[in-house]
Amino acid sequence: MVQLFKKQLMVVLVLLVLTAVLDGCSKSNFKVISHLNVRLTSLPYQANEVIVDITQLQVTYDSDTTWQNLATPRKAYNLLQFANNTDTLIASGPVPATSIIRQLKITFGNKSTINKAGKLAALHLIPGRESLILSVNKKMNRFTEVVTLQFDPAASVTYNGNGYPVYFPVVTLK
Repeated sequence: MVQLFKKQLMVVLVLLVLTAVLDGCSKSNFKVISHLNVRLTSLPYQANEVIVDITQLQVTYDSDTTWQNLATPRKAYNLLQFANNTDTLIASGPVPATSIIRQLKITFGNKSTINKAGKLAALHLIPGRESLILSVNKKMNRFTEVVTLQFDPAASVTYNGNGYPVYFPVVTLK
């Protein structure tokens, strides 16, 4: 009798554990992950080089307003190398496969420069404008989705009254 009771107790415990495990793996708790790649391209510009220092890319998706970091190597890119339909990967990361990417935030560092007519100058960001937020609204529905950012150096670089370049990035989704 004691042996039968132990077997029944063991069966009940196994069923309880199995139920808890299966409930934890229910479809509502399981998120399929997609991958977002962010690429950079540029419009042409008359200069020797336009170097842009990008320190971080982040996204928001669905109704969540929390910024999620993408893997972004801190790197300075010569925009002119990526003109005429050439591009490069600048960030990537996992996102829920059924989500909608709402916004993308680009954070710039302080190592951006321009070399025009042989004159090298630092590109100073307007104070308080160290980042740029773009509206994306891209549905994630495949294994890998791509967002391409097109920089416009001609619209991004202006010169102040003293002839110093000021940088306010003009970027569109391509």
